[in-house]
Amino acid sequence: MAFRFQRRIKIAPGVRLNLSKSGVGLSAGPRGASVSVGPSGTHAHLGVPGTGLSYRTKLDKRLRTQRTATPAVSAAAAEAAPLPAPRSTWIGWVILFALMGFVAPGFFAVAGLVYVASRWVQKPRLARQFNQARVLALQGLPMDAAQHLDRYVKGNARDLEAWRWFQDLLWHELGDQPSALAAARRCYELAPADPEIRCDLVWLLLEQAHYSEVVQAVQAVMPLADDPFGETLRLALGRALFEQGAIEPAIEQFKQGPVRSRTREDETLLAYRYWLGVAYLRAGNKRSAKTQLGKVYAQDIAYRDIEELATELGLVTHER
Repeated sequence: MAFRFQRRIKIAPGVRLNLSKSGVGLSAGPRGASVSVGPSGTHAHLGVPGTGLSYRTKLDKRLRTQRTATPAVSAAAAEAAPLPAPRSTWIGWVILFALMGFVAPGFFAVAGLVYVASRWVQKPRLARQFNQARVLALQGLPMDAAQHLDRYVKGNARDLEAWRWFQDLLWHELGDQPSALAAARRCYELAPADPEIRCDLVWLLLEQAHYSEVVQAVQAVMPLADDPFGETLRLALGRALFEQGAIEPAIEQFKQGPVRSRTREDETLLAYRYWLGVAYLRAGNKRSAKTQLGKVYAQDIAYRDIEELATELGLVTHER
């Protein structure tokens, strides 16, 4: 048999302090229209006295995500269900408060007090979510860390560093690109002038096949000579144009990259030469395609489908 404890203390007209085994809460409002804040969250109650009709809803709904039995950084983690993208709920809040204001004209003054109290109660809870996320990340449990961080950023929507960490967990640790893109959009809203945040957003847009947005985003900051991520942005622009079927404009963008360098051997140079060669091949210029793809094949035989392309162009000789 379980013991139960619950007590309500009136501290002001329409305001009550609720004590229970699960913690301390606060409720305010006249009969038929009230808001309560407690360990289980913030709830709104709306009813018609004497009829038995009532409505109750949770105002700070948390996103539910699936847990995995062994959430390690592996293929199993990459297959985990994506976290939902942030959703706006302000319309529901306006409707609810309008109805409650109609039922109880003095509700708004009480609601303001309850809102301040809810923020005060929520702050330490969110701090615990953030600290728990850090612990889980250090333990090598990125899925669980992302779940706690998801709750934290929804309560601290302007914490840029937390959003960037959230994006990194989703993108690089879990391979959840749709949710990472939603986080990247939020980061860009908070800091649109940050070149690294803009570059991350553009690349995630490219990986999610939002080619028109990639073109618009890169063209909006051109010329790219002074951008620290200019080469990466130009590569993304060329790829987006290529995927849209604009082959010649794509070739022009790739040609402005470091394709003529004789000293570099990095991933960016490899990508530029590969995509320029593929674009030449699509345009029917096999001679130029051979030049670029031959350099890629000589540098990294395992790069993408370069071995197949090299064979198609006669760059590979098979000895019997």
